[in-house]
Amino acid sequence: MKLFSIKSILVLTIISFSIPNSNVSAVTNTQSMNFNSSASQRAYAPDSASLSITGNMTLEGWFKSNNVSTDQSIITKWHNPTGESYGFRYHGTTNKLSFYASNGTLQYFGGEISYPLKANVWYHLAVVYKASIGTAEYFVDGISIGTKTGYPTSILDGAAKLEIGSTQNGGEFMNGLIDEVRIWNTARTQTEIQNNMYKSLTGSESNLAGYWNLNSTSTDLTINGNNLTVVGATYSHEPAHHISCVIPQTKFLLTSAQGFALPSLTCTLLGLF
Repeated sequence: MKLFSIKSILVLTIISFSIPNSNVSAVTNTQSMNFNSSASQRAYAPDSASLSITGNMTLEGWFKSNNVSTDQSIITKWHNPTGESYGFRYHGTTNKLSFYASNGTLQYFGGEISYPLKANVWYHLAVVYKASIGTAEYFVDGISIGTKTGYPTSILDGAAKLEIGSTQNGGEFMNGLIDEVRIWNTARTQTEIQNNMYKSLTGSESNLAGYWNLNSTSTDLTINGNNLTVVGATYSHEPAHHISCVIPQTKFLLTSAQGFALPSLTCTLLGLF
């Protein structure tokens, strides 16, 4: 996290520079959802056509666990007997991220990848499933940490609920904070993940099947209406990423011996550096 303050600038030489705004946006992310595993807290949305993705998909969100030694679900659509489709969890007992999927015949859990997480630290976690080749690529904080093979080349269109912070089967309850949960019906690239992980979305982005920013609301911000029912979980005033000012794309030309008195400007940028 970088904290900096600008009050005045005195420049003695000619300087020309540009500040892009590619990953900087106005304040929109103000809260996250807080889950207590001991109270079996969770949030869920009913089965819907938009969430019943059978091909390429990307699951992503911000995750901060108070206890990384237990198995904790992030996003799942998995229930016996109503249908087991897909799920994304942190397998704390083995320190692995796990995306699992089923086509109704093959249930594949073999694609876990080692990545020990630290307690009380925010991580952006994403997994990209490519149906045609049966692979899942994992990303932590926008960086690929590896690809696993052997997945079915399609996913069952089951009737299970979409769960955040748990599975419909029960168990694997989240213990900590989740924020900015997104489900895409396409295989996102690393560049796309990186360019949007610190931004709050509008909900109108192409191929966005479900989006919950969890800012005191359980509403799906897409047109698909996958609104959450929240069971016990509460909202925390600790968002995953927070930007307290906007730096527009601007070019400055500062010439010799000119002093520029600027209003006091303080920005807190988390994760951008």
